[in-house]
Amino acid sequence: MSTKVNLYFQVSLDLELLEKGVHLEVIRLMGEVELEKEDSKWTNPYPAIIDTGAPVSLLPLEVWQECKTKIVVSHSIRGVVPKEECSLPVQVGEVILRLVDEKVATKGFSIMAYLAPTNKVPLILGFKDFLSKLSLYHNFEGKRAFVEF
Repeated sequence: MSTKVNLYFQVSLDLELLEKGVHLEVIRLMGEVELEKEDSKWTNPYPAIIDTGAPVSLLPLEVWQECKTKIVVSHSIRGVVPKEECSLPVQVGEVILRLVDEKVATKGFSIMAYLAPTNKVPLILGFKDFLSKLSLYHNFEGKRAFVEF
């Protein structure tokens, strides 16, 4: 039997472009996740960006610091700007999480993720061990989105 967890859209305006007279909506597909802590209890839910363009998930320090973590290796990641000074040092590690909504929680499952040394990054759920394990449905016009395990 599959588990269906509702997602939601977050819509905001790009304020820098608005100052230049351009009205551009920034749309993000969002979900709520809980992570397993050392005592096998779950954290409070965290909002997470569901990013089909992210090869690996990224967790800010405040999220992964309180949960059960298995660090594998130190690494450095870069985004769209490939310059060395634009890189972010991270730990690559394994965490256990579950997706939740107001009615349902999935079973916990393990993902490999980039663990950031700062809170200045968003919580992003990408393909490795997350999107690769589920079916994703989103319809912005219809204001409906969910994942199905």
